[in-house]
Amino acid sequence: AGAGAGAAVGADGDSDDDVEPVGGPESPARPVRGHEALRSTRELAQRFMEQRVSWRETARRDVWPLLAAVAQVKLLHEGVSYKSLLAKGESGFATVITNDVGRTFPRAPLFARGGGAAALARMMTAYAHYDPALGYTQGMCFLAGALLLTGMAEETAFWVFVSLMTRFGLAGLYRPGFGLLGKVHRGVDDIVRTRMPALASRLPG
Repeated sequence: AGAGAGAAVGADGDSDDDVEPVGGPESPARPVRGHEALRSTRELAQRFMEQRVSWRETARRDVWPLLAAVAQVKLLHEGVSYKSLLAKGESGFATVITNDVGRTFPRAPLFARGGGAAALARMMTAYAHYDPALGYTQGMCFLAGALLLTGMAEETAFWVFVSLMTRFGLAGLYRPGFGLLGKVHRGVDDIVRTRMPALASRLPG
């Protein structure tokens, strides 16, 4: 074959672009072929991504309770525990909760095959007892389910949810009339029109 047809191949069939390893006294000096180096690089990248994803998930699990001030929230609810709320049994929202849980992150392994669905149903039942004036409204499952997906313990996820609903006012998204939801919707519309006018021009309304 002429020049430019590819890497030259020696008499032993090995490519000239093989990389010599850094050998030690017990490491036989064997050339690492190009495809082996590529496979090794891919495996290293895959391990890095797995560790990176694992770190992000662990960080979310640990940081959410801190940001939500779960320790302080529990102190403010002295005498009220997750177990005591569950001990009250089913709430008047049992059917709605069961139906909504089945529609929450159905493709996520935690909910499709793990115990996530049962944990989520317990969380929503406990919250219905915690805030009987609001009880349960369709859509709460997605907020609570997202907390469970971080890997945090069920009880911790419940108190983070309580904090988000009370300290951070997210309960207003679900109260009759959905007043806060309307405000958020209008706020998002304003941001899109101001910062992304090209996108806003393509959106209805």
